[in-house]
Amino acid sequence: MTTSKSSRIILVPVDDTNGSEQALDWVISNLYRQGDEIHFFHVVPNPQAKLLGGGLGLADAGEFMVQASDPKDDRKQVSTAEGFIEQRFVSKLEASKIPHQVKITHFNTDKDSIGAIICKRAQDLQTPAVVMAKHNQGSIKEFFLGSVSKYCTHHCKQPVIVLH
Repeated sequence: MTTSKSSRIILVPVDDTNGSEQALDWVISNLYRQGDEIHFFHVVPNPQAKLLGGGLGLADAGEFMVQASDPKDDRKQVSTAEGFIEQRFVSKLEASKIPHQVKITHFNTDKDSIGAIICKRAQDLQTPAVVMAKHNQGSIKEFFLGSVSKYCTHHCKQPVIVLH
């Protein structure tokens, strides 16, 4: 869909949490204006092979075997994402007749990678704002794993609004 010069694309990265739903509610109430388009963005993990070994039924405990990723698992992840995005987010916009798009992408799913792909998407869309929820995961977990919202606030070229 092409947008006119006066319209904006607002990027809302989502997951299956109440925080993401509250971020959308905030966008609708405080940022959205007639003619804007809301883009939902969700990242699912790249399919990965599994490494089996060390006495897991193999003849020699020192042997390892690579098990290819199951395409059914990948389809299930994408289908699950499509389902919760439709139920939690798209239904709200359709009821209000707000234009929207959904993008589900495969990518590495460590915190920095998710943040990097969100920033890339924001830059590609030239969005005036990325609106996302902060997930309260605790200071220890955030220290070791990082934070997607923290990554985005430090690396995105577009403004990032983080809702607590």
